Amino acid sequence: MKHASKKQRRRYRLTMVTLVIVIGLVALALAWASSGTRVVTKNGAPAISKSDHNSNRTTGSSAAHPTVIAISPTSAPTTGNTKVTITGTGFSGATKVLFGSVAASGFTVVSSTKITAVSPAQGAASRGVSVITPGGTSATVPAAALTYVANDSAPSGSAVTATPPTSGPTTGVTTADHPTVTAISPTSGPTTGNTKVTITGTGFSGATKVLFGSVAASRFTVVSSTKITAVSPAQAAASRGVSVITPGGTSAATAGDSYTYQAAAPAAPTTPAAPTTSTTSTAPATPVKLMALGDSITDGYLTPGGYRTELWQLLVNQDHDNISFVGSENSGALAPGDPVSSGNEEGHSGWCIGLDNSPCAFGDDLSSDIVSWLSTYQPNIILLHAGTNDIGSGDSGAQVTTNMDDFLDQIFTTLPKADVLLAKIIPILNVQPESNYAEMETAWQAYNAAIPGLVTKYQGLGYNIQLVDMSDVLNPATDYATGATIPQDDDFHPNLAGYDIMAQTWYPFVKALYQRS
Repeated sequence: MKHASKKQRRRYRLTMVTLVIVIGLVALALAWASSGTRVVTKNGAPAISKSDHNSNRTTGSSAAHPTVIAISPTSAPTTGNTKVTITGTGFSGATKVLFGSVAASGFTVVSSTKITAVSPAQGAASRGVSVITPGGTSATVPAAALTYVANDSAPSGSAVTATPPTSGPTTGVTTADHPTVTAISPTSGPTTGNTKVTITGTGFSGATKVLFGSVAASRFTVVSSTKITAVSPAQAAASRGVSVITPGGTSAATAGDSYTYQAAAPAAPTTPAAPTTSTTSTAPATPVKLMALGDSITDGYLTPGGYRTELWQLLVNQDHDNISFVGSENSGALAPGDPVSSGNEEGHSGWCIGLDNSPCAFGDDLSSDIVSWLSTYQPNIILLHAGTNDIGSGDSGAQVTTNMDDFLDQIFTTLPKADVLLAKIIPILNVQPESNYAEMETAWQAYNAAIPGLVTKYQGLGYNIQLVDMSDVLNPATDYATGATIPQDDDFHPNLAGYDIMAQTWYPFVKALYQRS
């Protein structure tokens, strides 16, 4: 056998090396094509992979990272099924809403700054609410924690053991104070019910039920750990003890908790009156449609329903007026037994009046949708309290006045026969404090001072508009959501007492318009 020459052996080795390099490059190319992994170029810079190129071509840019600012309400029963409004930024394309580590039962992305979600059932504890989008997962913040409150099934005075959630760790044991009722006011009311009763005592936090005898209140609101307002249910004439049920137990009977139901006195016999030519005012055949229009103060931030709950109670449950609330938003039935439609509204948390060139810092502009809302729901009466978010966004009083002037023009151009009740807005406090408070206070004063002139202007144009002064009806020390009433101080929103005062301020104006109709 003839041996290969030295030259032939060198050529063979070179061929084999070349073949190995080619095979390696082919394998690397196949791996890159199938996996889209990054390849480092000769100079060390990362090359753009196939998947990078396709991704950049189809998406163009990354999604914004979501941020949760606040939620409303901030507490709910452990049974879940509570509608929670989440405000923040970057919500577009949200794929999941979490309460702690458990997904919401359902949710709707209302806008890039607002989501409504249904709380899942979980054990008694505080759970941070977070939103997941293609841009990431929002960080949890104290203002966006939902406190799950245990039901009233625990024995009196016992600790309540939190039920473990469907996923995530168990929460341990929470002990609640035992409630005590010391007094009620008023101490009597008609057998027809619907009387608002203020209950004072201790240990009311997390209350799940208020009883008049053995019958649950038509509705109630925990104002603080020492105060509850409740609406009496209809019952026969008798004295009934009022009790409060919390996770800590049921309040014992006391001398100050007795509520007396009084039957109406029989009407005295009357002699039939002679016929007259005068007419008797009757309720309109079709409901008078009322639209509550504004921002989170109208929506009821921190106190679901806001002033609308008490206003519905006064107009519909008390006076039996044929009034319906209308709007594209719905916060749910304002109280147990009320129709779901009672929650219809146009209160949009974080929204400005708009119409100027400056962006709203917290949400969208009411002016962008007002024509559509009015055309769809055709309200007879519009309650308008707006401008706080324009001021918070940095607008001057003069600019907010111009915004409202243009906004009123939109309203009356769309519905020239509507009755508008335009409010001077409630004060902005400085409890937190606010870094730009001096500017906001100056703008607030200037805007409120200009509102009567707007009313006069549109009255002179023949439109139905009245001024309702909300600028001084609230007590900053007692009627705002500050101190013990909520976990954090708030400089913009009333508490339950404040919202009730707003409702009582609206009421005589609405009543007069209803009677005129």
